[in-house]
Amino acid sequence: MYANRTWHTVDAGLINRDIVHTYTTLNAGYTNPIADKATIQAKVGYRDYVRRWEEDGIWEDPKSRELRSEDGVDQSVIPADVSLSIITRESDMLTVGADYQLASYETSREIGEISPGNDATATAFGFYAQEELRLNKLILRAGGRYNIISHDIDLLQGAPPGDDSNSWNKVLFSGGARYNHSDELAVYANLGTSFKAPSLKSVGGTIPLASKGDSTISGHVPNPDIKPESGTSFDVGVNLRPSDGLQVGLRGFNILLADQIAQRAVPDAPQSEDINAGNTTTRGAEVEITHRLNEQVEWFANYTYTSAEVTENTEDPSKVGAKINFVPESAIGVGVHLTFPQGLRATVTAQSYSGIYQDISTDAEPLDGYILVNARIEQRVRTQDGYDLSLYLEPYNITNQTFEMPWGFQDPGFSANGGLMVSF
Repeated sequence: MYANRTWHTVDAGLINRDIVHTYTTLNAGYTNPIADKATIQAKVGYRDYVRRWEEDGIWEDPKSRELRSEDGVDQSVIPADVSLSIITRESDMLTVGADYQLASYETSREIGEISPGNDATATAFGFYAQEELRLNKLILRAGGRYNIISHDIDLLQGAPPGDDSNSWNKVLFSGGARYNHSDELAVYANLGTSFKAPSLKSVGGTIPLASKGDSTISGHVPNPDIKPESGTSFDVGVNLRPSDGLQVGLRGFNILLADQIAQRAVPDAPQSEDINAGNTTTRGAEVEITHRLNEQVEWFANYTYTSAEVTENTEDPSKVGAKINFVPESAIGVGVHLTFPQGLRATVTAQSYSGIYQDISTDAEPLDGYILVNARIEQRVRTQDGYDLSLYLEPYNITNQTFEMPWGFQDPGFSANGGLMVSF
């Protein structure tokens, strides 16, 4: 069982610009071997997100610091899953199961009295089965899934919508193969399909559609006409172990999406919007190296190259050739894990990202790339049997880089987070 409660309050440095967010997470799981070759698992959870923020007239002309409204978003999610795993033959594995998710989404604005904005719920059922066959050095995997998704909208922008419900039934599949030639060499390949329905936030947004492009109003613009996304993905790779402690991984991937759902920054306004970018192709390659020198030192390095662009858009041909936003073409990571006596551990990482785009347009200009250096230092102390205490410190952006971020934000530079963890 797991429970977490987070309170997030923000002082924006101005009166009537306060932000108060509260998040709740609950998880429960159950696992029981019901026979020598059968195991049942069940999981259920609860997520609750309550967001409240104040709006003033700081973006208006003339500027005003008077309270204009108190806005809010309430979201809750209940996920559940049950599965049965059965060992067939000697080591083959058959897994069957079902999952369920219920989500609600409400927005409101208070100007003297509370005015409801969006009020909607979404449900998703899934039934799945997968068989994994172990044929000596060859492992084969094949699975299928049937999805039932429905949206029910009571209010859209404060009024009953013309079309108050929608549903999708989809069959998906996935398969893969892995050949373990030896302890030093293994190759693999995977193929699968995907489906993504528009979220309630994509359809209803958090601000009126008429506010799109208004530089004085921030939020998410609704898109009632957004379509679902479907795709096919394929990847191949190889894992190598040239020597003791040294591991190398190589992987190539290709993803084809139809009517890809992408979030974009609305030009000249502090707003976001979900759109169908069209048919897109994302392909790339990645390499990862991990080397454990001894019991105290382990280092790693990785590089990912990604090319993601629109290949077809019948509704807006001008988008063909545009890069998919928020996807860096190059990403590099290096780091080291250090283990010291008396339970002290430290990790230092450096990550480099090339510039990303905020909009899906052939005229879009990328943001500048940046480098982040972070660390985590943890001291573990065992006070008595069954009782563990850990102190940790996480310095962020150690080199104090103040780079530009999406949505008009800027990384504030160096910060640090610390805490205490008690385990029983």
